Amino acid sequence: MPFSKFTGEWIYDKSHKSRQEIQRLKQYLLTIYRSGKIDNFDFDELERLTSKGLAFESNIPQGYGVGSSGSVTAAVYDLLFKHNERVSINELKSILGLIESCYHGSSSGVDPLVSYLGQPILIHNKHKVELLDRINQGINESLFLIDTSIKRSTAPLVEAYLATRRESEQFLMEMQDIAAINDELIDYYLLDNRELFTLKMKELSQAQYKTMSMMIPDQFKGMWKSGIESGQYSMKLNGAGGGGFLMVMKHNTDCLAEQELIAIV
Repeated sequence: MPFSKFTGEWIYDKSHKSRQEIQRLKQYLLTIYRSGKIDNFDFDELERLTSKGLAFESNIPQGYGVGSSGSVTAAVYDLLFKHNERVSINELKSILGLIESCYHGSSSGVDPLVSYLGQPILIHNKHKVELLDRINQGINESLFLIDTSIKRSTAPLVEAYLATRRESEQFLMEMQDIAAINDELIDYYLLDNRELFTLKMKELSQAQYKTMSMMIPDQFKGMWKSGIESGQYSMKLNGAGGGGFLMVMKHNTDCLAEQELIAIV
């Protein structure tokens, strides 16, 4: 889903902190353009704009899993690709994923797609993309983010996760169970069924604490466990974990101080 609290835009400033990243992205785009992996890309325009001081001004925290690289990817596509109205949503997702791979080593394209379209999307069976006109806001009133104040790089965490999957059959089975719980959570969220969503959120919190503890920052493990034991709130990893934001669902309105939380709605 789009998160309207964070935004970004192109500016021209040769001293801007994003300039180094823009140059790195430019070289990556040139490489995949020359390899034939992308077309309809105006590299001459990119050269012209970067020489003028093209930079990306954003209030999106980097290394937090809230789409900082996805927003840049969407902005690059919007600025430099010749748009073809006949491109399907899945094709667009693939193109955006290829561009964002500059940052993560591999990308599903989901984050930049949401950023580019500016509306929620639902993924069926990892491939089919459905655009959602709106989301019921009832459950969102109980969902918040906690800032861990820890930046992390997605790529190493993804690599470690994939390596563990390959090496441990038990871990793979437990992750399949977590994926099933997550699918049910999505169903109940779309139905705005708070009772069943709450039950599954508690189940997910316990499962992630057991199986994915290596992705939970050490200083938040006590808080996570306390929520499980008290039943007053549940916690969930966002993205690759390891830092950034953690999601919290409050089951008791007074269980956590409001100043610790960032409202989603």
